[in-house]
Amino acid sequence: MGEKKTHRIEIRVSESEKKELEKQAQNLGLTLSDFARRKIHSGNVIILSEEEKRNITGIGRNFNQLVKFCNATNKIPLGIVEELNRIIAQLKKHYY
Repeated sequence: MGEKKTHRIEIRVSESEKKELEKQAQNLGLTLSDFARRKIHSGNVIILSEEEKRNITGIGRNFNQLVKFCNATNKIPLGIVEELNRIIAQLKKHYY
């Protein structure tokens, strides 16, 4: 059995954030405290500049347009899967 938990850390969240956290914890069969503790220990905090935020937002918009095109035409442009995998690999390398 682990060390006894005697100290508290309080954070403020919105009602919707609390419900989402509770839902995620419940889906994993964890108490909210256990879930939050695991997220704190294993989660990553990524700080983005405004330029990075704009770039990532642009990537997301382009991706959505591509998905809409693929769904509308039932076609996947040649080489697009490889290019998307390359972009994803770069994002993971930079932000994880």
